[in-house]
Amino acid sequence: IEIYDSGASVHMTPSRHRLTNYRAIKPRGIIAANNQRLNAVGMGDMNVEVPNGANRSTKV
Repeated sequence: IEIYDSGASVHMTPSRHRLTNYRAIKPRGIIAANNQRLNAVGMGDMNVEVPNGANRSTKV
């Protein structure tokens, strides 16, 4: 998985299986930085290994 830090205040992933506690939400429209419209349909936490080898959890 590749992660890019765009300074976003909300993080998203198409990889639902990576979320440790996925829960469905009412679909919510989101406009990406390139003006593409997306629908958020769930949320949860995802463990991410950062380049220094540390493991962190982030809400997506």
